[in-house]
Amino acid sequence: NWCLPEGDRGNVFLFCRYAGYDQNSLVNNVPESAWGPAFVYISEWAFQWTDYITRTTGLLTKNVRFIDFDGMSMFNMNKEIGRRDSAAMKLTDDVYPQLLRAILICHSPSWLQAFWRVLRVILPGRLVEKFDFIDPLTNLKERARLLRFIPQEKLPVRFGGDYQPWPVAYPVPGTG
Repeated sequence: NWCLPEGDRGNVFLFCRYAGYDQNSLVNNVPESAWGPAFVYISEWAFQWTDYITRTTGLLTKNVRFIDFDGMSMFNMNKEIGRRDSAAMKLTDDVYPQLLRAILICHSPSWLQAFWRVLRVILPGRLVEKFDFIDPLTNLKERARLLRFIPQEKLPVRFGGDYQPWPVAYPVPGTG
C-alpha cells in the first residue's frame, strides 16, 4: 500500500509486508521480462506523487519504504525475487536518482538483525542512512531512527506507533 502523509515531513510511504504474499507464485506467474517494466511503472507513479507534493507544499519530498519482514524466515524467502528487484532497481537509479529517502527493513529475523548490527559499523554513513534494519517494537533506539521519517501518531501500531488502522489509510490529495 502506498500511503501519503500529511506533508509535514515531505515523505511518501510504501508499507510492504513480504509475508503477505506468495513469493513463489509471484516468481512463477510474472515473467522476468515484465518485472523491470512493472518496477519502472511503480517508480514513475511514486515520482509523480513526490513531485506533486513537492510542488504544492514546497517541501522536498522523497519515498520511504517500510519493508515488513514479520513472519518471514530463511525458508520462505525467494532469492529470485531479490535478484529481480535488484536488477529492476538498477533500471531506475539513473532515471530517479533522488526518489528514495530510505528503505527500512522492519521485524527482520534475529540472525539478519545481528549481521546488520555488525555490518553497519563498517559501511559508509550515506548507505546506512538510506538502508536500515530496525526492530521498532523492541528497540527504542531503532524506533527513534524510524521516527525521523514519520510522526509517532501516523506510524502504524505494528511498527510501534499510535496509528490503529491497517493498512494505513491516508487521504489522497486532490489533483486539481
